[in-house]
Amino acid sequence: MNKNINGLLLFLLSLVLLIPGLSCSGKKVKENADNKSTSCSIENLSPEEFEKRYMKEGFISDRTFRIIILAPVEECESDIDAVQEKARKRAISTLQKYLISENRIVNQKSTAEIINIVNTYGMLIKKDIRCQNNYVFFYDIERDNLQRHVNTISKPRE
Repeated sequence: MNKNINGLLLFLLSLVLLIPGLSCSGKKVKENADNKSTSCSIENLSPEEFEKRYMKEGFISDRTFRIIILAPVEECESDIDAVQEKARKRAISTLQKYLISENRIVNQKSTAEIINIVNTYGMLIKKDIRCQNNYVFFYDIERDNLQRHVNTISKPRE
């Protein structure tokens, strides 16, 4: 029981420490790199097709980790930094959850490495997709052997 409480406290403390550091990183926003117009909407595709094509999160490949952000049109036009911050926080949280699901220990050291990976290799990409009154953004983290690297930043649980 004490291990669970200590682990939870450590996780919450690491989140408190990482939030101020996130605002210090440089801004990377990229418009849709594809020249193809993917102006898809729910009306053009079935929800299943839309989700299958555009909404896969997690490790897309060994070198790419993706987070999907749906942001209201008004938010995108007024504050792209808020969208990027939201994406960055979700990427950190999702990578921590991934490590936990792989039965690995998440501590301050692994959290710091995750933050470093997200800040160094993460990029917000605005897709030419509009879903109802929301824009779709991908937050992609790309690095050679990313999945293998993430798996080695923390020790397995005993």
